[in-house]
Order: sequence, then structure tokens, then C-alpha cells
Amino acid sequence: MLLLPEVFDAATAERFGLVNFVVPKEDFDVEVVKLTKRLLEGPSHAYAAVKKPTYQSLATSFADQLDGERRAMVEMSTGKDFQEGVKAFVEKRAPVSQGPTDRSAATIARARRRRDTLAAADVMLPWSEGTSP
Repeated sequence: MLLLPEVFDAATAERFGLVNFVVPKEDFDVEVVKLTKRLLEGPSHAYAAVKKPTYQSLATSFADQLDGERRAMVEMSTGKDFQEGVKAFVEKRAPVSQGPTDRSAATIARARRRRDTLAAADVMLPWSEGTSP
């Protein structure tokens, strides 16, 4: 795809696994709200643990990457969200996120420093200039 950049439609992108799902244009706004709500109700701490090594992979060695992922897996498997997920599975119900939702000034400042560090390393960020974090 990089060397022969052919244009393809959304259904093809879905078939290739480049997108999770495709919705009709008229349903787009409704689906964005549904997905946003789902993400906001989910385990934000676990989401961050998944994103961190993904971004770091651009600037770390393979060995360091594996070590970081191992540490994240240990941390996540001992956390409240993991315990809640197992309990919810056994009880056949939806899990309720238990993880930290710390949005203190210190947490936001750390997120901004990480963002700035990644930006300085010329890493593509998932948010645009002037938005969170």
C-alpha cells in the first residue's frame, strides 16, 4: 500500500482490517456518540497502558519495548479493572470500570509533557494541536 498507493473505498479498508467498522454516512454522528460513550465508560487506565508502549515503540529498542509491555501487563493484571473484569465475566454482566480517573493538574501536566516529548521526536499524535491532553 505504501509503494502503490491505490485509492480504495471504506468497505475495502474494513476488509483489509485498516478500520474497525464502517457505518453509513447518515449514521455517522450517532455512531460517534455511541463509540465515545463506550470509550468513556471503559477502563481508561488500561487504555493508557495500551497506548503508551505503542507510542514508545517508535523510539525504543525491541528489548526495551518487550520489557515495557511486560511491566504494563503485570500492572494491568493486578489492578482493579482486571479484577472487576473477571468478576463481571463470572457473574455474566458488563464490567464497570474501577480504574483511576485522575484528571488533576499534575496528571494533565504529565500528559502534556509526554505529548510534547513525542511531538519533539516527530511522532504522529492522535490529537490535534490545541486539544487534550
